[in-house]
Amino acid sequence: ASFNKDDNSINKIFIQNNETYKAGPLIIASCPSGYTQLASCSNFGNTQDCVAAAMQTFLSTNIDGVGDTAYVYVSVGYTSTKVCGKVG
Repeated sequence: ASFNKDDNSINKIFIQNNETYKAGPLIIASCPSGYTQLASCSNFGNTQDCVAAAMQTFLSTNIDGVGDTAYVYVSVGYTSTKVCGKVG
């Protein structure tokens, strides 16, 4: 899904799918209930590469045919970014 700051489309999709998220402290990145942590990436170097690699591995492993669904959730904390995934 693409993000449009004017209509918060990612948030709308998250709500439409009835995802449950219990937030921890704001400085700690965490995964929503039902998601598996795919990677914990440091925010102090190569964060984008780490996140991209985790997403690529997860999606290429779990999406291979028509109708397959996979969800990726990225949570940015103060010192690290968690990449989480769930097969739908």
